[in-house]
Amino acid sequence: MALRWCLILACAMPVAAAAQNDPPLHGRPCLQVANIAQYHPIADKGSLVVIDRQRKQYILTFAAACESLQPQANLGFSTVNPNRYSCLAPGDSVFSSNDVGAHRLCRIQSIDYFNEAPPDKVITGGRATG
Repeated sequence: MALRWCLILACAMPVAAAAQNDPPLHGRPCLQVANIAQYHPIADKGSLVVIDRQRKQYILTFAAACESLQPQANLGFSTVNPNRYSCLAPGDSVFSSNDVGAHRLCRIQSIDYFNEAPPDKVITGGRATG
């Protein structure tokens, strides 16, 4: 009997995992600072791909080109709402935590789901600050 339940569970798990990764994601994205796992600057210097701990990908588009973020590995996220579990919103900022004194903030213009293949070069953002 236990073997039968194990087989049923084993067959159901791949179906559930495939459903979680089905792009495209729709709706209003909610990227929480406390949930950020990785990020990847885009070559146009106007956006940043962020991956959360549930492996959802978001693209943050900046109001202007953001030169200071491109070579940096430690990024911080400045939000209007001080709660770590609130969603990032347009008007919030991204900055290099190596360059805090210079006050070079990149204002977020929009946040959307990034429904493309994961970027090849990903920076692990375990030390992101809020």
